[in-house]
Amino acid sequence: METPISSAPGDANSPRASFAGGGPSEGDGSTANGRSYYDKFGYPDAASHFEAKDQETLTKYMIHVSPILQPVLAKDRVAKFENLCCGWSHFMGRRDFIFPDVLISIISQNAVRCAKVALSGDLYNGRRADPNARHRYGFTPLHAAAETFSVDMVKLLLRHGASANIRTEGDNVIEGLLPLHVAVENAGMHKFLEDHWEDGCPLEKLISLLCLPEMKMYLDTTRLIAKHTDNIVDEVWNYINGRKFVESAILLLAAQKQLRGPVNGGRSKASRDGFDVVRRRTYQAIGSLHRQATAMVNEGKNGSVLKKLKNKKEDLITAGTLVDIVDNAGEALESYIQTYSEVTHEEIIEHVSSILNSNGIVHSGMGIDTGNLKGYQYLWATAIHKSVSRVDAEEPDKAENSSSLNAKVINKVPPKGLALRDERNKFFPYWKSVLSARLMVNIVPPCEPSMKDKKAMQGTEPGRKGVRVTNKSRGNLTSAPQLGSRYECRRQLCTIVLRSLKVLRCT
Repeated sequence: METPISSAPGDANSPRASFAGGGPSEGDGSTANGRSYYDKFGYPDAASHFEAKDQETLTKYMIHVSPILQPVLAKDRVAKFENLCCGWSHFMGRRDFIFPDVLISIISQNAVRCAKVALSGDLYNGRRADPNARHRYGFTPLHAAAETFSVDMVKLLLRHGASANIRTEGDNVIEGLLPLHVAVENAGMHKFLEDHWEDGCPLEKLISLLCLPEMKMYLDTTRLIAKHTDNIVDEVWNYINGRKFVESAILLLAAQKQLRGPVNGGRSKASRDGFDVVRRRTYQAIGSLHRQATAMVNEGKNGSVLKKLKNKKEDLITAGTLVDIVDNAGEALESYIQTYSEVTHEEIIEHVSSILNSNGIVHSGMGIDTGNLKGYQYLWATAIHKSVSRVDAEEPDKAENSSSLNAKVINKVPPKGLALRDERNKFFPYWKSVLSARLMVNIVPPCEPSMKDKKAMQGTEPGRKGVRVTNKSRGNLTSAPQLGSRYECRRQLCTIVLRSLKVLRCT
């Protein structure tokens, strides 16, 4: 388990110097320089002692503080948040109230104003939350902000020292994920992409989908995190080499400003930019695969291994084409995305096609059914769903264009707080996030799955290959809706437990 807010190991603000009483000798056996007597004398139970202390603090938070704190964060009420920090810090037995679990709760609710207070140290005790402290599940606040796709929260964390180069670790999360990976891979599971693009479709269709207004929030978040991520060329190449076209396209569009700069830090005209490096690596990989396939043919081998080599070669050729498209037309597409976010889907797709044509990219003619661009339909109605339903009831003739009308309403003012969460869940539910892929319990909300989810539930992945999905790959990323059969049992169990707790409290 991770310790709460920490400075340097020997600092007086370290977790071991901030237990009950807060002084160097008040109940926790810590010395003035922050080192514990347990460490000083090599007491064997030092680690377990502090782990038990942290677990006790966390238990108190989950039972007493969290239920009261959540509605405050939902409305981002700074005054009440400060009062809670002041009142509960004594009950919690520590001077620093904003430990990682609290900060992650603030970020998940997109309470930007409360987060600003917590990170700036404006609370009564002068302490501030550590923007790089790990949650007990192994991720940092910036990972959580990338999951919520909150540009304001990401900017706030980066401004207060959050690092975009810390990777996840632990048994409860996919290890080795950067915040950039969380943003890119979660954006790749956008419902529009899963419903209307799959391997084998023209790349122009993928580019057109990424230019729609509903994708802007996801691209903006990725762009901001990519700006502070090291070795961005390597990250792009890893996605291309892994034959992940959607993720590659998202990162290429979002990080093209970094890719166009000299990757070797030089200022001479001869220095290569990121697109040249990625293109060169792609061509080298294609050549290597071609030589391997030729050698196998000459040896008389013709089996599944040769077929896999040929498929990978074809995919790398497609990826090279994608790099060329973004390199040639990326700046014009980026300018259009940022300028015309309130235009209808039909106009956007038409203009994107004209941009691609003007850059020598001939459209294949395979269009997008803009009337079928829909988000997830939940059994319960959010504020956004209610507004759209009311428009459909009052003006039935505009029902077909409800998604375009909704895009206009959303993009006039960037969504904040709960509106941002509703907007994200409409196109990317939180339970599909890569951060929750390894959680023990993944309760799936009752909603209509995407086309990719439906195909995965039927045992085949979308695409031209028709690869069979193994049980090992049936994770939260591709087939989460299949857990819906167990959702009712879990929901009933939770209901029974909550009612039992109410009865016990009354008695």
